[in-house]
Amino acid sequence: MALLVIVVGAILVGAYLAFDYQKRQSKQQSENNLATIAALKTTMIASWVGERKADGVLLGDHTELAKTLDEWLRSGARNDGKRLSMRTRLNAMLRAQRYQGLMLLDPQGRIRLATQDLDGKTEVDDSVRQQALEAMRSLQVVLGDIRLGAAQRPELSMVAPLIVGEDKHRRAVGALYFRIDPATFLFPLIQSWPVESMTAETLLVRRDGNEVLYLSELRHHGGKALTFRAPLDSPDLPAARVARGETGLTSGVDYTGKKVIAYLLQVPETRWGMVAKIDEAEIYAPIQRLGGYMALAVLALSLLAVSIFWRLRQRTEYVASHYRHELENRELSQRFDTLRKFVNDIVLLVDDEGRIVEANDR
Repeated sequence: MALLVIVVGAILVGAYLAFDYQKRQSKQQSENNLATIAALKTTMIASWVGERKADGVLLGDHTELAKTLDEWLRSGARNDGKRLSMRTRLNAMLRAQRYQGLMLLDPQGRIRLATQDLDGKTEVDDSVRQQALEAMRSLQVVLGDIRLGAAQRPELSMVAPLIVGEDKHRRAVGALYFRIDPATFLFPLIQSWPVESMTAETLLVRRDGNEVLYLSELRHHGGKALTFRAPLDSPDLPAARVARGETGLTSGVDYTGKKVIAYLLQVPETRWGMVAKIDEAEIYAPIQRLGGYMALAVLALSLLAVSIFWRLRQRTEYVASHYRHELENRELSQRFDTLRKFVNDIVLLVDDEGRIVEANDR
């Protein structure tokens, strides 16, 4: 019985160790996948942002457009050939680069020329105006945040200063405002996942006061881009953690209320945070099935071990009983032989019908 307990215990321990190893391997593989996907997408977004900024530098730093704008504003911003030339150039850039819209702003941040119908609008939103003034002050391209624009559609703003002059005489004569549609590249990149998965997704978020704002669409809550928020101090929310500046591998509870494993990264040169996450239930689903199969195998092996040991025990008891009877018979025979040789009485061994089978010497 002690040996049976040892064997069954060894089967259980071996099964547990195998199950735990497979569980850790599955988790490690998922964590590596999350880290790789998050790093790849972050790099691609940073590269895309860099390309947009390069467009701004290419179009604004000592270009014919900057010179023409300077001359046109100095001449009174008349409806002349210079205006037509700049309008034609803007429309050409719009078609070539697939921007939503382009605007030329004067040094005060007022709209002077645009590729779209502004309905008489001459002023940009205050946030865009501040962005334009900052770009002209710093002589650097300034990337804005993703926000809800016209018709409540997400849009991304970028302002490039239009620069003339050399060295210490460099100055901004205006700014070129780019209205970028995140749905053409950014959102599809974020929402894509390289392998089939029921719960995995990547999210783009940023801090907004005491809240974390989800910039991209949510897989499990459609139509919530730029409207879905959560408290910034949420201790277990991966999006809140990356908005607070945390990076790396983490676990917590997602906006769906389910436990997840997530990898957090900051997107360079932006205020955005990247969250690549997957539900724990999906990670461990294959392991749970494996655990069920292993439980059946352990049960079968344990029953087999019990059966073998039970048969061995029966065989042992049979052999022990046989030898016990053999010893009893031998002992009885020895006693009879002793009695027959040394007793002074007549000793007869008879069968059940009274016939004498054996008699002693006396």
